[in-house]
Amino acid sequence: MSDDKILKVDLDALPISKETIQKVVDPSAEIIGETAATLIEAISHAAFDRVKKFNIVRREDIKDFQRRIEEKNANIPIENQDNKKLGLTLKALDASVYQLDEEVMRELFANLISKTVDKRFNNEILPIFPTLLSNMSIQEAKILKALATKRKLLPIAKIVASTANEQTSLSGIDYDKSSTELNQALSSFDKILNAKSIELTDDIILFQNSHWDGYSSYISALQASGLITKDQTNELPDSKSRQSYQNFQKSVTFESYYSLENSPIKSEGLLFKYPKLVKGSIKLTALGRQFISVVL
Repeated sequence: MSDDKILKVDLDALPISKETIQKVVDPSAEIIGETAATLIEAISHAAFDRVKKFNIVRREDIKDFQRRIEEKNANIPIENQDNKKLGLTLKALDASVYQLDEEVMRELFANLISKTVDKRFNNEILPIFPTLLSNMSIQEAKILKALATKRKLLPIAKIVASTANEQTSLSGIDYDKSSTELNQALSSFDKILNAKSIELTDDIILFQNSHWDGYSSYISALQASGLITKDQTNELPDSKSRQSYQNFQKSVTFESYYSLENSPIKSEGLLFKYPKLVKGSIKLTALGRQFISVVL
């Protein structure tokens, strides 16, 4: 079956005039302006009517969504207009139905839809993109925006309580001390190597002068979507990330856990009394990089 036939079936299923169908299936037709607006209006009848009756989508939000798409389409140069991906256009419009109450999501969907008719971008759009966006929360979108502006990766950390004070190190041991004192010091270091820990917080996203708490489930959702990966065992080595880790360890949030030394957590016969920062990172996958290049 040819692409034209597939597209014709999709369009015939919508309440679109024959004149509009002829315009959009004609490879030489202009696909921005009135035609784009008519397609959106048609989808509004076919898809938005399902939720308008329950007042799930406000008319003001639909109008704002249409305006955003039309403005973006109007900025596509004539030579870059391309109607070969209108199937993706319709899929993205339909997927947007339940996300129009949030301005952030209207903007992301408008970016996606406008790029389906722009040949500079539409070859980068995978069929899964509308689905990914339709299942996305504004918090997930916020993380992706941060990753897009922070070299495609971000430092993260979680606070744990340890059974040993890990500020001790072999470099701090005075080897000129008596054998008894030296054995005590080495014993302390051995406790560090065999220390147990329990988690006190979920993942926290770090910036140089701030942090985002409560985003762990959104990180997991982005992982499940294949848009990011998480490394909880290795810290980022660059100077800005190191500064972010250090600043967080000086924050009120982290320092509040020092009270554990006086009121340790007791579990399985052990005392967890020393707060520790477990450093890691999140970064965009290849799919994630391709996705944000389209929707942001």
